[in-house]
Amino acid sequence: MSVAEAAELATIAQDPALRRSYAAARRLNAEHGRTYYLATLFLPAWKRPYVHALYGFARYTDDIVDSLDAQLTGAERAAWLADWGSRLLDTLHRGADAAGDRPAPTIATLPRVTVPGAPLADAAVPGAPVPGTSVLGNPGPSVPGPSVLGTSVPDARRPAVGANPAKRGPDAGDVSVLPAVLHTIRRWDLPIGHFEAFLASMAMDLTVTGYDTFDALMTYVYGSGTVIGLQMLPLLEPSSPAAAAYAGDLGTAFQLINFLRDVGEDLRRGRVYLPRESMDLFGVTRERLATGVVDGAVRRLLGHEVGRARELLRAATPGIRLLHPTSRDCVWTAARLYGGILDEIEKADYQVLSRRVAVGTPRRLAVAGRALVRSNLHRLVPPQR
Repeated sequence: MSVAEAAELATIAQDPALRRSYAAARRLNAEHGRTYYLATLFLPAWKRPYVHALYGFARYTDDIVDSLDAQLTGAERAAWLADWGSRLLDTLHRGADAAGDRPAPTIATLPRVTVPGAPLADAAVPGAPVPGTSVLGNPGPSVPGPSVLGTSVPDARRPAVGANPAKRGPDAGDVSVLPAVLHTIRRWDLPIGHFEAFLASMAMDLTVTGYDTFDALMTYVYGSGTVIGLQMLPLLEPSSPAAAAYAGDLGTAFQLINFLRDVGEDLRRGRVYLPRESMDLFGVTRERLATGVVDGAVRRLLGHEVGRARELLRAATPGIRLLHPTSRDCVWTAARLYGGILDEIEKADYQVLSRRVAVGTPRRLAVAGRALVRSNLHRLVPPQR
């Protein structure tokens, strides 16, 4: 670790409030993001707190939307999400617009669009992105410059387990992760738009229950998955802008795998992340999925979507070589473990409606062991840039 890198850690350690905030984010990451946390261990130590902060932001926002507390109504969650988003965006925009006269926008004042092909109670979604195209033709905003080859995508739908979140701070306990998030955004000069897009997709989860087409689903995936990687990019230090196309597809693949792993869990929350056009192709309805029976039609549907996710994952992973050598093992580990989830779904004969598959400990240890050897070598040998 260089003197400058050690000084960064010291800056956090010397500020008690900031140190507690980063510690809260790390606890959230360790408790709720196993793949994400394991992959992060292969980054240089001085970068890890920033990754924990980004995960903490995503995790807490997810908690608001998908809290298991039945006492919270949809309207209460929407108000809570708007308040949380405004606290973040107001602070960031005040800094960005300090020299201007216009008021800082909040999540409540972001542009509103209608998501095509999405059954919902209220189609107006604040801040939804404008569709564009990635290298594999996946819809999503076109973002100039390098993109993500990030770590694994935090599950954007599974709530943390524990106390009533309405009585908790945005944290793991009562310590807010917000100071750490703001510090990370400023340290790495992360675009505010990435956080606006994420908040917009989380707002969609409060009203949207399904998607007619794959393109419509990708509008949601951009904010809930792709931008997680976009936030990570500066920390991963890509060597070429060419990483952008690979990166967007990798973030998309991770989120599609989350959907397949959690079909039953999401269905019980009233949402389906399988495109209706795919369901129609194989003659599967929401009601059929709700029975929990994996018959031939359901199996063929899930196999089709597993194939789509695996193809996207394979096409995206070559971009890992465009990252700084000390970042590659982090992303390689996440990609291998997410690919392992697809393998486990197939081994379980697609039984994901009543249970949640996971990569077993032996395979996780094998992947991590190989990554550990390589990451240590990368720290010993000066990188060729």
